[in-house]
Amino acid sequence: MILRTPLTPLLAATVALVLVVLLFAVGCSSDDEPNGESTTERANNIDGLGEELAEGLPEEIAGFAGWEKLNFEPIPPKSSDPHLGVKDVFYNGTSREAEAVDNGEAPYPEGSLIVKTATRPDADFVGLIAIMRKIKGIDREHNDWEFVEYTRETPDQSFEVIARDAVCWTCHMDAEPTDFVYTRRG
Repeated sequence: MILRTPLTPLLAATVALVLVVLLFAVGCSSDDEPNGESTTERANNIDGLGEELAEGLPEEIAGFAGWEKLNFEPIPPKSSDPHLGVKDVFYNGTSREAEAVDNGEAPYPEGSLIVKTATRPDADFVGLIAIMRKIKGIDREHNDWEFVEYTRETPDQSFEVIARDAVCWTCHMDAEPTDFVYTRRG
């Protein structure tokens, strides 16, 4: 004989939570990931780019992986994303400066460097580096930001410039309230 008794709300919520956790754990297993790495691990695996600068990138970003990270979790790709891939964004200043920008209190200071890395879908290496440099007097209309984007197709290839300033301005105009930077602390 099977007894059918209604679940209490607390028990039902507990069962639902356990199921969600189990489904999440199964979905995050590394069995279907290249090299046994999860998406998060791939995004954080920057092939030593932060320690040893890959060929083709400017010296001024050497060590960027040790800078302030603007995003707390890797940024997933979006279908309309010009920097397609799992991304991380690094800033050569302090979290206090980044928070002031997010709150509309101040722009990024002169000398700021922002480096975005992107691990392309179905890849296990960083294939894109986008850099914003704040140089006094370089472009007053865009708050003195210089934009440069580099890509490579394989991990042993040099990075090459594929886009500069005007190509980037169109998209970044929407982020003017946060000094043309989309990624906010968090």
